[in-house]
Amino acid sequence: MSIDTEVAGSSIAAPSETKEIVVNSVAEFVAQLAQLDQEIGTETFYRGHADKDWKLIPSILRTPHGPMVEHRLFREMVAHEPQSFSECRSALDHLVQMQHYGLPTRLLDVTMNPLVALYFACEEATPDPADGAVCHLAVPWAKVKHYDSDTISVLANLAKCAYDDLQIRVYPGRDLEGSFYDALRYELPFEDLEKSRLHEALWIGKCMLPVYSKQPFPDVESIQNKYLAKLISSGEPLSLDYLRSKDPFKELDSWVDGLWRQILLKTPWVPWHPSYLKAFNEPANIGSLLHQIRGEKPHFQPLIRPYDLVSIFLVKAKYGNQRITNQSGAFLLFGLGLYSYQEADGSWGALCIRKHVGPKVPEEWIKRKFIIPNDKKETIRKELANLGITDSYIYPGIEQYAKELKQRYGLEGQPEA
Repeated sequence: MSIDTEVAGSSIAAPSETKEIVVNSVAEFVAQLAQLDQEIGTETFYRGHADKDWKLIPSILRTPHGPMVEHRLFREMVAHEPQSFSECRSALDHLVQMQHYGLPTRLLDVTMNPLVALYFACEEATPDPADGAVCHLAVPWAKVKHYDSDTISVLANLAKCAYDDLQIRVYPGRDLEGSFYDALRYELPFEDLEKSRLHEALWIGKCMLPVYSKQPFPDVESIQNKYLAKLISSGEPLSLDYLRSKDPFKELDSWVDGLWRQILLKTPWVPWHPSYLKAFNEPANIGSLLHQIRGEKPHFQPLIRPYDLVSIFLVKAKYGNQRITNQSGAFLLFGLGLYSYQEADGSWGALCIRKHVGPKVPEEWIKRKFIIPNDKKETIRKELANLGITDSYIYPGIEQYAKELKQRYGLEGQPEA
């Protein structure tokens, strides 16, 4: 299936209701921050943009080509500069280091220090001047992880897997008692849950058709999936056309988007049925990913939860270099995308997980957006410098400090010796 084929799941952001506040100085910014209340059950982070219209998207997902070559970027970077990665012990460590050097990754920098975010919002936008912005993010506790989390190992190792190795099925290819929707059964509206489970059952039926092309389907009483059992007991001759005609999402365009939003916004506490979780974690489905994870965690158990793969997590990485320390840095780590393709008759294929689309930060996480007028950026940067938030603080290093000293003492632009 070409990635240019019409897909569902390519855009999940809701219409923005983020409150925008214009600030013209550091004092105004701090005064606004003082009025913010910590939302219960969340942690606060900030992201500064030189252009207020930029999206919260990691660099590897900003072009369609990025995810297709991600695994090559990863390996070629390490192969070319092995000494720069000699202290890295995990895929996350590698990604953080690559982010440091400017290589596209599935990480998006955020900070716990709002003044650091303000510094970045006051950088010059390219190619055209623009107002900057600081996004105030309230990330649910359940989506905040530390560097040694198994969930973070799963998502970070996606970067080492080729596109063709991540054609992950979320619908089981055989009759099971469990379902992809098990953990959402109390989160989705009843009607949506019924439609989703029917769509899953239709796919199972399609997979079973070739097996039973020369023999009858098993007795209805022996079918574990009650939605599939109802289809079989209808008395209609089972065929591909019949199953497609029963698709509850036929002719719709956004059914995957609505489901994806529920997965991103909710953290279901209800577990999956063991039979489903075992089927999802079979080597034939996620074998390549398991291989990469076990390279850093040899005893990792194959109990990957499918919703984690299509989500976003805030990861508190190790402060392995002075830049991350000074910037009070953390990262949003982006997973893969839910995907389905539309048949010629308007019905939809199986729901699955693919690498060429990725989740988007829910608008509900963005509580405030502080707008920095372009003509105030220089003034605010001078005010930040008086508070110690300088270029050499954000980007520590002797060369940056030498540049800052030249500016301070009016020696910039002097001819070379």
